[in-house]
Amino acid sequence: LLADQARVLGAEHPDTLTTRNNIASWLGESGQPERALADCGLSQGDAVLDLGCGQGATAVHLRQRRRLGVVGLDRSTALLAEARRHQALLPLVCADAAAIPLSDGCLAAVCCECVLSLTEDPCQVLDECWRVLAPVVASC
Repeated sequence: LLADQARVLGAEHPDTLTTRNNIASWLGESGQPERALADCGLSQGDAVLDLGCGQGATAVHLRQRRRLGVVGLDRSTALLAEARRHQALLPLVCADAAAIPLSDGCLAAVCCECVLSLTEDPCQVLDECWRVLAPVVASC
């Protein structure tokens, strides 16, 4: 889904998802998050960013049920405070999605749930997602 959005938006990296689904994006339909996660091929402990985590529901789900190493990022301090109430030990970052304060290539996946339509520059957000994703190595 996000690869199609990237093409429509003219992002520099139109093949973000064609070799492997590094970015899981869903629209809240029943079962959609689980299908997206299954396509990602993530392993327990993989580092994942919940971009625009809001109150942290997805981050908590990924951390508790999927056993992923999740970091939540949102620009709203109020929503991050609510997320902190749900999961006191959840790593949370207050930042803009267009300037993710993480190192290049440090993540296995980025979950981006209902965020792009709320940003001023969706292409910049997609570029940032691409930057923080670890390169995918194909084996034969």
